Amino acid sequence: MALDIPLQLLSEHLVFAVLEREALRMLAFAAERKDLSAGNILFDQGEAADAAYLILEGQVSITSVRAGQTKRRETAQAGALLGESALITPTQHAATVRAETATTLLRLPRSAYRRILEEFPRSAVDLRQKLAERLLATVGDLDTVRQSLED
Repeated sequence: MALDIPLQLLSEHLVFAVLEREALRMLAFAAERKDLSAGNILFDQGEAADAAYLILEGQVSITSVRAGQTKRRETAQAGALLGESALITPTQHAATVRAETATTLLRLPRSAYRRILEEFPRSAVDLRQKLAERLLATVGDLDTVRQSLED
């Protein structure tokens, strides 16, 4: 698709920021444009996830069902990345995403992302490092919450 998409928009997200410039261009070229009308569902909670989606225009609502209750989690707009973890590992969508307005997204398939990481091993090493840093920060945050609950 989409060499016309601004590479800067992609590089604002960790999973793309680690990519070398040529790798980022290849990913943009492999991306697919997806247009949704207001009310259309992008994906449902529990569905297999094989791609991430970058919102180019529009707005979506993100809802999830827990204990039988549907809860609106947030609204996402242009620039937001949805389903980031699907680029790295097979997973299921943790929420349902529905277009609130006419929305244009960029579908970034896991298969293309993995192929690019194989072709650009330095990017793969950088990604591993950044994910390790993120994991350590999350563990630290969880430990802080645990300690506050124990007090």
